[in-house]
Amino acid sequence: RSLPHNGPNSAPRMAMAKAGLMPHEKKLLESQELVEVSHKGASSILLEAPQLGVQDPAEGQGRSPAEADEGHETEEMVSVYRHMSDKEAAYLLEHSILPDTQPYQTIVVGEEGYEYCKKYFTGKKKVTPPVTTIVEFQCPKTLVEELFAMQWKIEDGARSHGLGDKGGKGLPLFNDSLRSSSTSWRVVFVKRPKR
Repeated sequence: RSLPHNGPNSAPRMAMAKAGLMPHEKKLLESQELVEVSHKGASSILLEAPQLGVQDPAEGQGRSPAEADEGHETEEMVSVYRHMSDKEAAYLLEHSILPDTQPYQTIVVGEEGYEYCKKYFTGKKKVTPPVTTIVEFQCPKTLVEELFAMQWKIEDGARSHGLGDKGGKGLPLFNDSLRSSSTSWRVVFVKRPKR
């Protein structure tokens, strides 16, 4: 799915947006991996990926084309999303795995999951500490099936799995997949107050 962006006049807005962003968020904005989608007069800076769910093996998802050419099939990938606080996002950024500090640690599948995560940024759902970031994980379909076989529920129309101890306890499996690079991740949404 492609998302709207600011178009040719986005340079002045980019300079304004960069004021309240974390260093890695500024880089994502500069590289156009995120674009500003906040409306005029907004009290927050909203950044969003121009496209969700990109599943191109050449871009690091699944096996490389060389491996596929050697007779290996490329594994089907699934997009799952997680909304998170600065503390959890910083841990992921530094260690490339999720911390084991969240009791439920929701992941949600597909575009419905992404829309569910966004409810935490619009005031429709609340959590403490407040969230600032949505991360998209490209996971092997077999991993997602295994996690959801352990536990799942529907939350506002989205299929949800709890990685933490109060959910399906699948965090070790998920982190193993991150460590082995079978699962990749990227920031797809950021909300920051304007300073």
